[in-house]
Amino acid sequence: MEAKYQEAEAILADNTVSQDEVNQVYKELLALVHMLDFIGGDSMPLQNLVDEVRDYYLPNIDNYTEETAQALQNAYNEAVKVLEDGENALAGDIKTATEALQKAKDELVEKEVITDKSRLEQLVAQAEGILAGDTSKYTEESVVTLTSTLAVGQAVLENKDASQGLIDAAADTLEAAINGLSEKAPDKQPADKSALIALYEEVKDTDVTNYTDGSVNLFQAALNAAAEVIANDTLTEDDQDVVDRVKDTLQAAFDGLTLKETPGVEKDALKKLIDKSVQYVNNEAIYTEESFAIFKAAYDAALMVYNDEAATQDAVDAARATLEAARRTLREIPNKDKLEELIGKIKEVDLSLYTAKTAKAVKAAYAKAMAVFEDENATRVEIDEAVKALEKVAKELNTDKKAAGDQNSDNNKKVASDAARQATLVLPEKQL
Repeated sequence: MEAKYQEAEAILADNTVSQDEVNQVYKELLALVHMLDFIGGDSMPLQNLVDEVRDYYLPNIDNYTEETAQALQNAYNEAVKVLEDGENALAGDIKTATEALQKAKDELVEKEVITDKSRLEQLVAQAEGILAGDTSKYTEESVVTLTSTLAVGQAVLENKDASQGLIDAAADTLEAAINGLSEKAPDKQPADKSALIALYEEVKDTDVTNYTDGSVNLFQAALNAAAEVIANDTLTEDDQDVVDRVKDTLQAAFDGLTLKETPGVEKDALKKLIDKSVQYVNNEAIYTEESFAIFKAAYDAALMVYNDEAATQDAVDAARATLEAARRTLREIPNKDKLEELIGKIKEVDLSLYTAKTAKAVKAAYAKAMAVFEDENATRVEIDEAVKALEKVAKELNTDKKAAGDQNSDNNKKVASDAARQATLVLPEKQL
């Protein structure tokens, strides 16, 4: 090997040698190098180690101390360079790179992780207290959600390796579940169907043989609607308007039953009523959904009868009677502007300037008024009652104010009762 090396040096220094001589010495020297195992080493173990470091350790490099992480990165970069030589990589280089990368991996030191579980601990304790108490007032769904999120929070607390991100996420979820507890809606009284049932029992067996087809069809439809409402056990006091209107429709359809007569149909009265009803059709937005639906059905039916050249006088009269009854049952959506204005004024009152009795009355009237204001199905009567109640307590606020307050030992200031008595309704803002 030494002799061949010296020969190669001589050839390299001699500018007179031919290319064939150079190539021959290169081949002979390369053969000797192969024999010494300087190139062509097995790079597979190094490749596997590089893959492992690249796929697992480098993506999580921030979990380790800066010094050991940098050492791993440097060893990884050197190993990649060796692998890039491919088949020409020297066995010695492969071995050195493998050992260096393995050593850097083995000497990785994880950073000390400091986490804060105090917020999660407080929320877990709060949730446990809630579930240990009476949860019957909450909806089943919200209680189940809290129970499941509490279990997750408890598991995270017990996990010593939990990251701060996981701890915070568990705390946020548990807090949302606590805040999301929903109280069950109060039980409502069933709708009063007594008048509807009485009317239904009275007219259901009516012999309609001698009445016109049109009036009978309308009566039968109203009778079927009444039967459905009577059989519906889910209707509550909130649906009382529906029950009453179905009863009124049945009464109108019964009253509209028309005896069969000889031909000679007069539609003028029906046409006038249809024309008069157009204004209601064009102002759907101002009426309640239920009353307009009843009216629109009667209106459409009247149009069909009017346009039916084969319609009998009985059908025309029945359609007119039904449309007239439906028109009378239209109910406008109550206006809450005045109630909203009074609520805004009462909300700004500082109740600390008034007697406990007056303050209590104001709060009660305010609470009831807000309930009516937020109720989309509130009736005109309920709105008017809420307005009257607020107007009453507003008057009391101007006549019944608290006397002079206690002296403040720190600033020695006195709240003058005369000044309080002169205060107007719009006082410094204080939430009720």
